[in-house]
Amino acid sequence: MVGIGLNCAIGAGLREAISAAGLAPADLRDVGVEGGGRNVIAGSVLDACISGLRSFERDGAAGFLAEWQRVDALRDREVTVQLADGARRGIARGVDLTGALLVENTQGVTRFISGDVSVRFDA
Repeated sequence: MVGIGLNCAIGAGLREAISAAGLAPADLRDVGVEGGGRNVIAGSVLDACISGLRSFERDGAAGFLAEWQRVDALRDREVTVQLADGARRGIARGVDLTGALLVENTQGVTRFISGDVSVRFDA
């Protein structure tokens, strides 16, 4: 399963809370996408996903890895990976060529291919 979340229009209060947590808030307006409505945005996202899937089929994950590393918001942040048998905590170290999340803790680096990932902020 793949999930996509888009911030269409972040309000002032949420924008302030995100900034206070040490992140740069961003929504579609910040990158020049105005209006168009939910269906237009959904159609554009689907077109981009189909294009990406075709590229992935042709080139594999290697074609995406450099760009992913450039924009990886989790990299070097403390994360918790919630699994069926409990939680694992550590520092996110990016993804590998299979798409597995790499998390480092005192036992070394562990690969996660599924689980719910949350970011912990010590504000």
